[in-house]
Amino acid sequence: MGKRKDSLLGADDLVDGCLGTLRALGKTVNAQLATRRGASVLWLKFGTRAAPLIFEVRVTRTHLSYPLANGLIQEAKSAAAPWLLLAPYVSAQMGHHLVSQRVSYVDAVGNCHLETDGLVVAHVEGKKIGPKPSERSPGLTSHQLLFALIAQPDLVDAPVRRIALAAGIGKSAALEHLERLNAESILDYHPATGFIYARELLDRWVTAYANAVRPSWLMTRCRPRLTDSLALDELIERVCSNRIWAFGGAAAAHRMLNSERGTETVLHVSEVSVALLEQLRAVPATDGPLTILRTPGAIAYRGMKPHLAHPLLVYSELLTVAEPNAVRAAQALREQLLAEAA
Repeated sequence: MGKRKDSLLGADDLVDGCLGTLRALGKTVNAQLATRRGASVLWLKFGTRAAPLIFEVRVTRTHLSYPLANGLIQEAKSAAAPWLLLAPYVSAQMGHHLVSQRVSYVDAVGNCHLETDGLVVAHVEGKKIGPKPSERSPGLTSHQLLFALIAQPDLVDAPVRRIALAAGIGKSAALEHLERLNAESILDYHPATGFIYARELLDRWVTAYANAVRPSWLMTRCRPRLTDSLALDELIERVCSNRIWAFGGAAAAHRMLNSERGTETVLHVSEVSVALLEQLRAVPATDGPLTILRTPGAIAYRGMKPHLAHPLLVYSELLTVAEPNAVRAAQALREQLLAEAA
């Protein structure tokens, strides 16, 4: 397996591009990365006599979807020091979203927003990324494989057949996608510490879940006759007693973290029968509070308790909802149960 040259303090096109964005702010601007108490930080000086501004650095190499951005915003709010996101590209619209939450960012294209102690020290927007050569985007089976590996990292050393079963995909597809990920040298794994690039893998999954996986798994949104969420939960438990199923989203987080239940209900099922909606006394509705996802793979149903989805699925769904309470629950879930990628 090849070595990736993407250590934060080593040779790295993304980081070098972001530092170039900062240095382009002026001839006397000095931007350097360093390590302080085991964390990567940016030292930024505007002029030789100025006191340095110090930011805790977080790098994402993934396209900034809103669910991923919402998760990063919660990371920034939880940070003890001024916090800075380095990203490949931040569009004007995404930049406004980050700025509205007072999150500093720099991209490799030339855009940035830096603030500390409530003072904006630099802001550049409007730089656009150039056209990229067309390349085939990873498909649904690739994303499901990624989910399985993040959810159970020791699968990376398991037989392909076992990996395919956990991900709910075919053996040939599993082998193909494993070869692609290994070619990127992103699956470096040590039993004691997990994946070296756990954050990058998680960032990829969060964006893939929102943009591709969830829309593909979505069977229906509907409006049940029952309007009380807890009463609906009890009905689901009775109706699905002989099925493979699990609560996701706020319903699962409520049981895992004792967080606010909310009005939205997400139901993961392995198969959807024509009678399910009738049994749930629900009718299709695009704005309905009940979302049913046909979710393949054995690992998706391995939650903290019976009939709770895997914590990684719950976390991803909470970020997709993007309600303040849901996003806060997602951050708590990440800190408690996904700590290796936090």
